[in-house]
Amino acid sequence: MLDIKKLNSTAPDAEIVEKVLDFPAPEPIFYEHIMIDGVKMSASLGNVIYPKDWLQAATPQLLRFFYNKRLMMTRSFSWKELPHLYDEYDDTAMVYAGKMKLENEKEEAHIKRMYEISNKKGQPEKPLRMSFVHATMLAQTFNDRKGIMESLKKTGQYDSYAEDALLERAGKAAEWVRMHAPEEFKFEVKETITDEAKKQISPQLRKALKELAGMLKSKDWKDTELFNEIYELCKKEKIQPKEFFMAAYMALLGKERGPRLAPFVLTLGERAIKLLEQL
Repeated sequence: MLDIKKLNSTAPDAEIVEKVLDFPAPEPIFYEHIMIDGVKMSASLGNVIYPKDWLQAATPQLLRFFYNKRLMMTRSFSWKELPHLYDEYDDTAMVYAGKMKLENEKEEAHIKRMYEISNKKGQPEKPLRMSFVHATMLAQTFNDRKGIMESLKKTGQYDSYAEDALLERAGKAAEWVRMHAPEEFKFEVKETITDEAKKQISPQLRKALKELAGMLKSKDWKDTELFNEIYELCKKEKIQPKEFFMAAYMALLGKERGPRLAPFVLTLGERAIKLLEQL
């Protein structure tokens, strides 16, 4: 007979089942550890993300996608990486809708199945044209549905069938910016150009930015078209694009970095033109 006193108190459950209870040990199953910013999620550490916290900045579909996209014993999450997770989800939606093809048919079938599971309803969501990053820009620029939809029409990201979904994403983006976003994602459009900005922007850059204002008034631009035209403007004025972008952000935001410039000035519309003309 087994001497129970000799059993180590730290013996695995399987050993206790087999040696004490004389019963076959159950097959082991793995369980997951969730790492938040490189630290194990734990109530004692106060870094637990509860469902109510998740739903403020992201959808249930995205949470299911996060858990299903890669099965493993340890997975990592950081709120600052939420835009990248949204991008992955959007790419999966494109594959499911047949708008993005993969060379590996097995992988494509797996992605489509994963998207169905993530949606968990009769008809999975159709892909949105608006990225999460773009939604953060809209959320900090407009505070009404009309403004957001009109802006999306200008940038070619509007879909009439998806107005509610687009608005929901903008709302989630607003909460993410408020609670979790790194400083690089946050901005406030200025009412007038600051004195500090005027000191930092050279006469050559002022001239180029005024030309951009004139371009914006000349026609209704598409995102990519304006992006290319900005680079042509930099070539013509013999300005490094990096310097031009920094000057534009200083004029519009009072800081050297900001959202992608072409869609940003299209989103701002008249507000961008008025600021640039103050130079």
